[in-house]
Amino acid sequence: MEADSIPTITSAIDGTIPKSILHIQIEKNGRLELGVYDSFNPKSIFFGPTISSEFFNKLQTNEIMKPWTLL
Repeated sequence: MEADSIPTITSAIDGTIPKSILHIQIEKNGRLELGVYDSFNPKSIFFGPTISSEFFNKLQTNEIMKPWTLL
């Protein structure tokens, strides 16, 4: 999920970010670090050891993601 991986990711999904994403899985060094499933259902999210609350706070601060809470 580093900035230099953006071109690789967008290329893998045909160069565009779909308006409706159902599932996302991000792996690093053979380990699942983030799994977001079922249209981003808060009960269907997995965080690996390298994902921190500071990461999500940064996304919210930069208005990349809207605030949300796990149920």
